[in-house]
Amino acid sequence: MQKRHVDGRIGARLTEVRKARGFSQGWLAKRINVSTATIQAYERGRARIAAERLKALADALRCRPDELLTPRPPELIQPKLILPSTLGFYGRAAHSHKVDVDAAIKAACGLAADAPGHLAWQRWYDRIHPENRSRADHELARVLDPQDGIFHMQYRFTGYDGIERTIIDLGRMTFNGNQPVRLQGIMLDITHEPRSRTADDRIAAILATIKKHL
Repeated sequence: MQKRHVDGRIGARLTEVRKARGFSQGWLAKRINVSTATIQAYERGRARIAAERLKALADALRCRPDELLTPRPPELIQPKLILPSTLGFYGRAAHSHKVDVDAAIKAACGLAADAPGHLAWQRWYDRIHPENRSRADHELARVLDPQDGIFHMQYRFTGYDGIERTIIDLGRMTFNGNQPVRLQGIMLDITHEPRSRTADDRIAAILATIKKHL
């Protein structure tokens, strides 16, 4: 009975983390090479999650394994989602060299609000800090994978005004069959955000909520 209680608690936490990141049970099942029914059994506490499988789930959900074992305080589960003014939206056709952006992204790139509403993709890439380029390459490869299609990273970026900023970037590619169609995304300038667990949880919740609409 105690084991069933523990499995149910872990399953509930797995459900919470998966939904917070906007992923479906089917998506998670594909990422760790199991059936959707297996994920459902995990989340309902009907199947035990072995240690190696717990690690695979945590990697897929981009969290630490212990975060799937320990519930968060209630006040951190549903924080007030006040959208920061530094949050911007962008979009680009899969094979286009132009990225359509809004005013917040222009600001994050060090551009005036009346600058043209699109940026050259290569010029954005060239301004990512060299230490973050390999990660960017990895994430861009994921975007073109029909089984994934997600771009998600934090990087340093030198704006057109010469100022370096810290950016969180999250995008999702839509596909027609296996053919990439359009990348929709959000960028959040966290250069001046205070760093704390509470702040990180708030940012994660904002991104997860908006990602559902990408």
